[in-house]
Amino acid sequence: MPYVHVRVGRPLTDQERDALGDRVGRLIEVIPDKSFVKTMIDIDDDCRIYRGGRRTACAFIETQLRRPNETEAKRDYAEGLFTVCQDVLGLSNDQVYLTVVEVDHWGSSGRYR
Repeated sequence: MPYVHVRVGRPLTDQERDALGDRVGRLIEVIPDKSFVKTMIDIDDDCRIYRGGRRTACAFIETQLRRPNETEAKRDYAEGLFTVCQDVLGLSNDQVYLTVVEVDHWGSSGRYR
């Protein structure tokens, strides 16, 4: 944990995919006690995402975190994600939606916590 699922409504090059994974992974560290090396990042490209009834090049990012985290840190993380999407994917802020989901229970290393 954390787990980040990125869905992009257009195909990505290997270079874009790698840059996205690296930048998102490093960004998670603005949240206290979260580390790049423990973060799983799942990137799906060429997704069929529709807005207004039309398929569009946009992105949806869901981040799952263990336990409640500081609001200011989550805000910094979210704003950083918008910047990453602009820099790596060429998407404007209005083309990116995101959520941060905080969970109390999860499983890892063979245990349910």
